[in-house]
Amino acid sequence: MLAARLPHSMPRDRSDPGGRPKGTMKPRLSRKWTLACVLTLPVAAALLTVSPLTSTGRRLRAMPLDLLRQPAQATVVEPSAAAYHPNRGTVLVASDEGLIVELSLSGAELARYELAGDLEGLAVHPETGLLYAAFEQDPRILEFDLDVGEVLRQWCVEAPELAPRDPNRQIEGLAIAPGPNGSPALLIAWEARPALVARLDADLTPARSFPADNTNDFNLPTRIASSFAPGPPQLSGLSYDPPTGLLLVLSAQDRTITACTPEGAIRARYRLDISKPEGICLLPDGDAVICQEDKDTIWFYRGFRGLLASDSD
Repeated sequence: MLAARLPHSMPRDRSDPGGRPKGTMKPRLSRKWTLACVLTLPVAAALLTVSPLTSTGRRLRAMPLDLLRQPAQATVVEPSAAAYHPNRGTVLVASDEGLIVELSLSGAELARYELAGDLEGLAVHPETGLLYAAFEQDPRILEFDLDVGEVLRQWCVEAPELAPRDPNRQIEGLAIAPGPNGSPALLIAWEARPALVARLDADLTPARSFPADNTNDFNLPTRIASSFAPGPPQLSGLSYDPPTGLLLVLSAQDRTITACTPEGAIRARYRLDISKPEGICLLPDGDAVICQEDKDTIWFYRGFRGLLASDSD
């Protein structure tokens, strides 16, 4: 099995409810997977504006939000995805360079994990707490256990209906939302040509045992079960918000957030006054996290779920 593990004897900070190790650690490596942990960085402040759009994209009015908080720009280079982890109470942010940074809800850096490849999507399983990471140029999705630093399974996305492919315009976002039978299902944002949100047929039922006995248990195929076009010609991020039951679809090209159901019914659309939005997630208190890739910046700003709920009623 392809894996990277944290030593079980490693000291942990028991004052941290997530039990995460502090300091810099060098894991025992297996094959090509690597993992490392580092410490915290300071927090700064800024201001952002969001504008709701009609279904045709016409701007209605500026909607100023509350004061924003952002970690120092050095935290993540080219941040491309974000996910909230409910079990750990942290935010996970990915970069194009294969780096995952774990942040506290105040924006302080807690840990770093390295997975080789062009990371473009993150999602957390609501029941198992496992992290799923999507790679663009070689479209695949890894199942990763943050507690032990181990890659468990890998799904390779087989989508012949989307050929011919541009290797730089494939997976640009990942989410886990209820499927037709109510079980958690993987959804991807396909960047362009065509720009689609697609539900995959991957079975996320926990495997019976690890490590896998052979590579066939580790490398699994997955195909598109259904899809829809959310509207923008280019997509750059995806997230599912359980309290509202809505998907949030980012477009860096249009600088928009499209809110829709997992089946594709559009509920609201907003224009972001930042360049290159590449990842999004919502926190329990309704604040949003958005990655601005070209400025190496992660924005925390207040009240988005309330805005979303009022506009989607």
